[in-house]
Amino acid sequence: MIKTQRKPFIIKAARCTLGLLNTSATCLSWGGHKKLAVGHGNGHLSIWNVERALRRPNGNDITKSKLFLMLSLCCMDSCIRSLNWNGYHDPTKIFMGGYDGQVLVFDTLDPFFTKTMFRSRGLVCGTAWSHHSHILFHIDSDGHCRGEGFAKDNTQVGFKYGLVQGFVWEMCVSPHHGHFAVVSALGWVRSNNMFMNKKKKLSVVQKSVYKLHYDEETDELRYIDGIGYHNLDELRASPAYNQYGKSLMSIHKAAWNPNRSTSAFLATGGAAGLCRIDFEGKGSKWN
Repeated sequence: MIKTQRKPFIIKAARCTLGLLNTSATCLSWGGHKKLAVGHGNGHLSIWNVERALRRPNGNDITKSKLFLMLSLCCMDSCIRSLNWNGYHDPTKIFMGGYDGQVLVFDTLDPFFTKTMFRSRGLVCGTAWSHHSHILFHIDSDGHCRGEGFAKDNTQVGFKYGLVQGFVWEMCVSPHHGHFAVVSALGWVRSNNMFMNKKKKLSVVQKSVYKLHYDEETDELRYIDGIGYHNLDELRASPAYNQYGKSLMSIHKAAWNPNRSTSAFLATGGAAGLCRIDFEGKGSKWN
């Protein structure tokens, strides 16, 4: 076998520059291969045609970036914390949450008629919307994870998916299966099945993938595994923690593997610089 050494790809300059004045970007989401939705600190939402900007010779001129602006409107009263498209191939629906506690969904083809799915007393930490499901997930600053959907008669229904200790930095879903994951500032990484059948005698079950713990005396980080499953009653009875702990314990990012055959792999990482990959698949049908 002939081994070839690949050289690193170095980006020397930006190919296009997009921006608005007097605001800062706080979150973004790709809508297919050409649309990019950006949430701003003043509650403003902008959608850009990146494909057009890359094909034009003046795409790197920020003074002319408004030529590639597809949609611009003020959606919230304060910062947009998280936003998601629904679909990969030229999607039109956007789901978002912000610091004003609003959880909104609207269609970019008719953007001036928004639907308020939920209103939290605190800020909305994260949102997620799987492309194969009608359930819209959001989690607030109190750690309450909820899902909003619609029944067969088009009435809105809500679901509770448990509690998470600590400020949640991110939640993610997969386009290939029905599990979502949340990560918090106290080192918790948890997952749920969005399609669980909740009955009167069946409590919502939440799985703790692991917890990252920092020991001040020994100055060591340790992964705590084997915590297992907790129902909603056990989560409510668990000791209350602060929103933020030691900075090294914080888990900031989580992502499911985008490939179908390996979609059960969950990657997480945080402030300590550690990246961990866990296999969350069950059964014997995985390669």
